[in-house]
Amino acid sequence: MLNVWIGVTLLMIAGISLQKPELMVFWLIWCACGLVFDVFLILWWVYELFVGDAIEALTNILISLLTMAIEFGFIYVIYTIFLNLTNASRDEGAKVAEKSKYAFMMISDQKR
Repeated sequence: MLNVWIGVTLLMIAGISLQKPELMVFWLIWCACGLVFDVFLILWWVYELFVGDAIEALTNILISLLTMAIEFGFIYVIYTIFLNLTNASRDEGAKVAEKSKYAFMMISDQKR
């Protein structure tokens, strides 16, 4: 599991440094799957809270909530960077089209 974290983190760093937002999608998917897994664990530990050891269950619930907060922070930061990189590449394409001698012939996916 640690190897996957390292691999996904390297993809995220490569996506930021190479300005390829597509590489950061793997990080967002990984964090979203971690959130789903944490929700499942919290439900399991709530069950354990009522059935088994309450102190251990409360500790695990707090750790899982902390992990979820960190993952939400990661998702927010990486999604913001993803949007900035995506908008920057669109803006660059528009600037190239505007500076062109025959700008009316440039094909653009932007709506004007």
